[in-house]
Amino acid sequence: MECYDISNISGKHAVGSMVVFQNGEPDKSSYRRFRIKTVSESDDYAMMFEVLSRRFARGENLPDLVVVDGGKGQLNVALSVLRDLKIKIDVIGLAKEERVIFSSKGVRRKKTGKSEDRIYLPRRKDAIYLSAWPPALRMLQQVRDEAHRFALGYYHQIKQKNDLHSILDDVPDIGEARRIYC
Repeated sequence: MECYDISNISGKHAVGSMVVFQNGEPDKSSYRRFRIKTVSESDDYAMMFEVLSRRFARGENLPDLVVVDGGKGQLNVALSVLRDLKIKIDVIGLAKEERVIFSSKGVRRKKTGKSEDRIYLPRRKDAIYLSAWPPALRMLQQVRDEAHRFALGYYHQIKQKNDLHSILDDVPDIGEARRIYC
């Protein structure tokens, strides 16, 4: 199983992550990080498209299941990439969303303040809840949370490197010692 997540703030320092679980355990040697190269604005769908296209372009070591962190939009992006590359793999979207209460007449009343994970499946209009199957839900949450942790860690690494960048770094023949001295 592979899970994908995107991390950025307003499109800056955008990165993607891929985590791999085999037999319910993380396979950290198979994790991959992606620096977003073709998208400069904050467009989660385009970033997900880039990451998945780069990952599946090789067409090797295909997983049994692809999980994308997000709802219908991210799921449709994943399906589009796989369709374009003529790859047949099961794909789901996993999104954390606030639960909304409806009145007996079907009128939206209020949000409960509780977040629940929803599973989005291809060719299914509404999401499903896995709260009735806690072990399956826990497994998917663990995979998604690991992808999120891995993406966020890479994002912070890239951001810190760019925050510490000096204009003197771009001047030829100025080494680190002189740059620090100036």
